[in-house]
Amino acid sequence: MHQSMFRVSLALVVIGFVLARNDSAADQSGRPANASAAGGETDARLHTDGKGWRVDKARVVDAVRPRVLLIGDSILNGYLKQTTTALEGKAYVDAWVNQYCQSPHTNKVLAEVLDNGPYDVVHFNMGLHGWQSGRIKDGTFEPLTQAYVEVIREKLPRAKIIWAASTPVTVKGKPTELDAEINATIIDHNRMAAAVMKRLDVPVNDFYGLLVDKLEWARGDQFHWKPEAYQVLADAATASIVRELAAAKPLTPGPSPARGEGSDLSSSQAKTPAVAPFHDGEVVLFVGDSITRGGLFHSNLFLYYTTRYPQLKLRFYNSGRSGDNAVGTLARLPWDGLQHQPDVAVVMLGMNDAVVGQPQDRQLANLEKLVAALKDAGCRVVQVGPTIYDETVDVPTKANVGKNAALQAYSDGVRAMAVRFGNEFVDFYAPLQAYNLAHQQDDPKTTIVGADRVHPGAAGHYLMARTFLEAQGEKAADEATIRIDFLESRLVEQHRCRVENLAWAAEAISFTCLSEHLPWVPEFKTQEARRSMPPAYREQGEFFQVRDLPVGRYALLIDDREIGVFTDRELNVGLRLGEKWPTPQYEQAVQVAKLNERRHDIESVQLRGVAFVHAALKKAGIDPKDETAATKFLQAYIDEHKSEQGNFGKTMYERYLQSWSRDEAKNVGLMEELVAQMRAEAQPKPHRWKLVKR
Repeated sequence: MHQSMFRVSLALVVIGFVLARNDSAADQSGRPANASAAGGETDARLHTDGKGWRVDKARVVDAVRPRVLLIGDSILNGYLKQTTTALEGKAYVDAWVNQYCQSPHTNKVLAEVLDNGPYDVVHFNMGLHGWQSGRIKDGTFEPLTQAYVEVIREKLPRAKIIWAASTPVTVKGKPTELDAEINATIIDHNRMAAAVMKRLDVPVNDFYGLLVDKLEWARGDQFHWKPEAYQVLADAATASIVRELAAAKPLTPGPSPARGEGSDLSSSQAKTPAVAPFHDGEVVLFVGDSITRGGLFHSNLFLYYTTRYPQLKLRFYNSGRSGDNAVGTLARLPWDGLQHQPDVAVVMLGMNDAVVGQPQDRQLANLEKLVAALKDAGCRVVQVGPTIYDETVDVPTKANVGKNAALQAYSDGVRAMAVRFGNEFVDFYAPLQAYNLAHQQDDPKTTIVGADRVHPGAAGHYLMARTFLEAQGEKAADEATIRIDFLESRLVEQHRCRVENLAWAAEAISFTCLSEHLPWVPEFKTQEARRSMPPAYREQGEFFQVRDLPVGRYALLIDDREIGVFTDRELNVGLRLGEKWPTPQYEQAVQVAKLNERRHDIESVQLRGVAFVHAALKKAGIDPKDETAATKFLQAYIDEHKSEQGNFGKTMYERYLQSWSRDEAKNVGLMEELVAQMRAEAQPKPHRWKLVKR
């Protein structure tokens, strides 16, 4: 979700974060003695460079989504928006932009700020307000910094913590020159803080190292930076937060989230059973209308499970039919769904069921009959709230005013039904609505669905897949992680992989790595759409970090192929390999994605086209096996509507007669072959890694 839309700025004085203190130049408040009683920084050089000192709180829409707290000074104002945008859909981001430095009072204020949690990750920096002589008493910097971390751990014992070093300080009016006096203190404080973080095992974002060689990006006012620099800081912050979120245990959800444009969710949400992951050998049936028939969301789910759990033998079947509702779906269920003997049925209807301006009781009663039939057949049922109808996007298609409200009411009814039946529930309506409302603030033509206001595009289906996986407790960004400390000649972490034969040289490292799984690279044709999604949704591939390397540039080779050349500072922060730096593992995953794309196209277009026509024939009382009667019926419709452009039924009937009916058995066999090829190609392989100084 675009956090800026839902931010609520809370004045620090209102929530009691600032107490007027006038003890001495280095008083116990952690503010300079010349700070105002309202907590402002009166040293003009240290202005807020933005909206002011404040606490920003993101409005929670999904209670199970992680929460992140960013803490910093005016530098945070520079990278806050980019980081928040990058984490859209991945985490809610709160921010405390403040002027404090190390002091006992600062730690008390911190404890009050943390009461806005719980938070899964806290990313913090404090440094630009503590360099003046006397602001921090001699000998107290390290113990106060350690106490700061301990406050976070006491208040949030399960949260991950990340510290960011303070950025360089340049000469005013000469941005490419470092300020000899002030910057020396910044370096000293960064050194002491880094020592504390190492003792406490807190990951570090080296903001200083990222910018010290990029002084041309300094603004010239000594402390602040141009957009290029803030983007680098945002990228580093985002990467570290996503990495820690992947390793974090979810915290207890907070208050009930909000829906749509602000109304509360039904209280039944807390009673809805958690969505179980799919298990080995299960047959999963996706039941629905044209949005299911297009099916990129469940195609991406199949790709995820194939690459993440290559040992599982799952089978997905598409039972979506364009234009269908609960009544039509129930009628075709025996021959268009249950013949696969599904263990799990994922049901998403509503776009053709929800009626504008009327109660949804009758439509929900029809859905209840369908759900009962699936349960009677022995299925575990996952009910899904329908996707949105975009009434607000600026497109030529006339809006059906009230349709989206009807869908929201229908979705609430589906949730309540899931509670009554003891079924699992996934909400697609809320995240799609939140995405649209947020992004249309900046661009009224932006939509997560298509120009027809109805059908989600590839980005929408990708968001739906991510939402479904999150409901199952899956962490799509939890990729293989390798962390090495060069100075200590130590493998710090191997997560979702096995590192062997680790060897050290004066300026090189080599090892063999076998990952547990390949990266998840959703269907090849959706990659362009995925690039329009927040960067946090583009995290793929191994995370590789080498700390404390000698200064220089290093080439990373995998299987003797150069992946890229990186500085020691970049490696110290860590790299997310994958889309930007394709590895053999990533390229193997792309091949699996291409196979999945072929599988999806055969099923969603050709085989579901056959099912569409068969349903029409059966409704007309014609047995599809009676080729003569079927051809006569279909050709009569084609002739009657031959002058109509864009007639969906006519197009389906024409293609059925041309080839779909004839090729049905062949396409079923080809689908099975592609599934087998995907499983074989998804098996991870060991690779030889080498890092060599250039």
